[in-house]
Amino acid sequence: GSNSCYFDGENLKIKLPSLGYLVGDEGSGSAIGKQLVRRFFMQKLPDDLSCEFEKTYKLTVDETLKNMYHTPRPNAYLANFNKFVVERKDHPYFQKMVFDEMMNFFDYQVIPYEESKEAEINFIGSIAYYYENILRSVAAELHLNVGRIVQKPIESLVDYHIKYIL
Repeated sequence: GSNSCYFDGENLKIKLPSLGYLVGDEGSGSAIGKQLVRRFFMQKLPDDLSCEFEKTYKLTVDETLKNMYHTPRPNAYLANFNKFVVERKDHPYFQKMVFDEMMNFFDYQVIPYEESKEAEINFIGSIAYYYENILRSVAAELHLNVGRIVQKPIESLVDYHIKYIL
C-alpha cells in the first residue's frame, strides 16, 4: 500500500487517510499491477509487452477476476505483477505508466502537505527503491526535494540503534 505523513523532528502529522487498494494506494505495487492487468486485458499494451506478459503469466479474464474477488489478499495478487514492470522499467511505455502513477501519489499523498514545498521528502519501500529514478523525476517536475529512499526500513533502524543507542 501507500501512505504519507509529515514528521517535524518531534511530532508526526498525519493529514490524509490511506484508502486502501480499491480507492487509493496511489503509487503502490498493487496500483501499478492493476494498471498493468487492466492495460493487458483492454489491449492497451504495446505488442512486445503484451506478448511477453501473455507468455509469462498465461492469464485469463476469469482467472484474474477470481483472484481479485475471491482470495484473501487481492492487493498482494495485483502487486505481484509489479515484478514484470520492474524487470522492464526502462521500456518507454512503462516509464510513462509508472511516472503517471507516481504523479498520482504526489498529487494525493504529498502535495496536500504545505510542508512538502520546502521539506526533504523521504521514502521507504521497494516500490520507491526500484523506481527511484522515476520518483525523482516526478519530484523534480513538481520542484520538490527528495532525500533518502530506503528499501527496507529495518536496515536503517539497525544502523540508528548501533549509532545512537548501543
